Amino acid sequence: MITEADIEEGARSVTLDGATIDGLDVEFAQDQMTLRAAQLSYGVLSLRDVVVEGTLRAEGGVPVFDATRIEPSSFATNLIPPLINQFLGMLANDWHVEDLRVEPGQLVLLVRPT
Repeated sequence: MITEADIEEGARSVTLDGATIDGLDVEFAQDQMTLRAAQLSYGVLSLRDVVVEGTLRAEGGVPVFDATRIEPSSFATNLIPPLINQFLGMLANDWHVEDLRVEPGQLVLLVRPT
């Protein structure tokens, strides 16, 4: 099980040279994950009211996030989905994810040991 708080904590631990995310809120609901950030800064670029929304699936034994909406669209915000996938892969590293489902407040992984 991966909670909204797990993703929020993971985002604080991810370091991307020059990038900062402030006011991050993650929500699992209605078969999708939504990330909202009050501000995303990357070098001289500073974006407010960032939204990244998408669906989740299991593929190749790992959870995969497919972004369906990124606002505003920019170089910096387009880096977010690959970072989410990297983080989800790290969380499920000890397991082979056969399937998953989104429930209010959490992502439930159906797994077997690797």
